[in-house]
Amino acid sequence: MQSLVESPEDNLEVLYALARRYPLLTQEDEHRWDDRKWTAVEELLGTLCGDDDSRTWLLALIRVLLDEPGIQVDQFSSREHFFVTQREIKELGKLPRRLDQRTLFKLFNEDCLPATLVVGCAEYVLGAEEHGTLSPVAAALADWIERNHAALKAPATEERTLKALRHAVASYLFARDKLTLHNLRLVFTIAGRYKGKGVAHNDLVQEGIIGLLRAAEKYRYKTGNRFSTYAFNWISQAVRRHSVEQGGIIRYPTHVQEQVSRLYRLRSDLWAKGEQTRPSDLARVSGLSETKVRDILSLRNLPSSLDTPLYDDDGNTTLGDTLSGGPFDDQEESAWRVSLNKQLKCQLDKLEPAEAEVVAGRWGLDGGPPLTRAQLADRMRISREWVRQLEQSALTKLQSDPSIVETYNHYKLERNGNEP
Repeated sequence: MQSLVESPEDNLEVLYALARRYPLLTQEDEHRWDDRKWTAVEELLGTLCGDDDSRTWLLALIRVLLDEPGIQVDQFSSREHFFVTQREIKELGKLPRRLDQRTLFKLFNEDCLPATLVVGCAEYVLGAEEHGTLSPVAAALADWIERNHAALKAPATEERTLKALRHAVASYLFARDKLTLHNLRLVFTIAGRYKGKGVAHNDLVQEGIIGLLRAAEKYRYKTGNRFSTYAFNWISQAVRRHSVEQGGIIRYPTHVQEQVSRLYRLRSDLWAKGEQTRPSDLARVSGLSETKVRDILSLRNLPSSLDTPLYDDDGNTTLGDTLSGGPFDDQEESAWRVSLNKQLKCQLDKLEPAEAEVVAGRWGLDGGPPLTRAQLADRMRISREWVRQLEQSALTKLQSDPSIVETYNHYKLERNGNEP
C-alpha cells in the first residue's frame, strides 16, 4: 500500500487493473479482518505495558502529550509531522489524572486511545532499522521527541518484546491493507465524479487512497456499518477537500464551493428544459436571494493559472507553454533591476541575520527562486507568523533607507517613461 500512495506517476490504468484483482469482501470477511486488526492493536498495547521500561515510557509520553500547553509548528522539522501529532492529541480526548496500565486498556476499549497512536508508539520503539520506513505517526513522534524531549527517547527493550511487537505490527498492517485493497475500486468511482474540475485525476485518486487508508484505521464493524459505507464518507471528504483546495487560484470554503456547483447544476437543468436562466430564475429554484445568486455566480469568473496542466494525461505541458514570448525583459529593464537588487544586497548586511535571510529568500536575492512564507518557515524551522514579523520588520528598515528609496524612485521613473 505504501507504493500506491507515494507514486503519483503510476499509470491510472495500471492502478485500476490492480484494483480489479481484489473482489469486494463479504460481510464475514470484513468482520474477520477487522477483528484481526483490533486484536493486533490490543496485542501491541499489552506488549508495551507488559515490559516495565516500555510501560513507563508509554505512560510518560502520553502524559507529556496532554500536559503540553500546546504543540507548535516550530517544534517539528516538517509541517506534516506537526499536523499528524496534533490530530493524534485531539483524538486522545480527556484522560484521568491517574494514568496506569489498567486505565490505558479501558481508554482503548472506549475508543479514547487512538489505535494509530498505539501502532505509532510500537513502531517508534522498534525504530526505523527494525521496521523499515516509519509510519507518519511514528515519524512525527520521533521528530518531536528528538527536537523537544530527549528524555522520552525509546528505552532499550528486550528481544522478546521486540519480536512480539514486530509480529503484532505486521499483523495489523496486513489486516488494514486487506480492507483497503479490496475497496480500491470505490476510490476510482468517487474520484471520477470530480474529474475535469481543475485537478489531475491521478491526484484525486491518490487523495482518495489516503482517505481509504484512514477509514481502514478507524473502522469498527461492531458499529453496524459495512466498511464500504463507512469508507465512502472518508474518501469523499478527502477527494472533495483536495479538489476545492487545488482546483483554483483562490480557495473558497467547502460550503461556498458546493453552493457554486449547485447553482451551475441548476442552471444546466433549466437550460435542458428550455427555461430562462436569469439570476431571478435561479434564485427562485434555489431558495437564495437574487443578490446572493449573483455573488456566487461571479466566483467562477476568475483567471486561470499558467501552471494549469493543459491535458489531464500530460502533467508536463502547462497553459503557460502555449503562450508566445519569452521570460526575458529588455536590456534596460534588466539593468535597472540588477542595480536595485545590488543596492538591496548591500543594505542586507545592516539587518539582523534572520531578517536578511527572510528578505533574501522571499525575493530570490540569494540566487534561488522566491520562496513563500511556509517554505521559509520550514527551511528556518520557525513558524509562519514569525517569518511574517521578520519580513515586516526588515521591510520597515529598508523603506527608511535613503539610498534604496532613491534607487527605487529612479527605477520607477525609467519604467514609466520619465513621467512623474
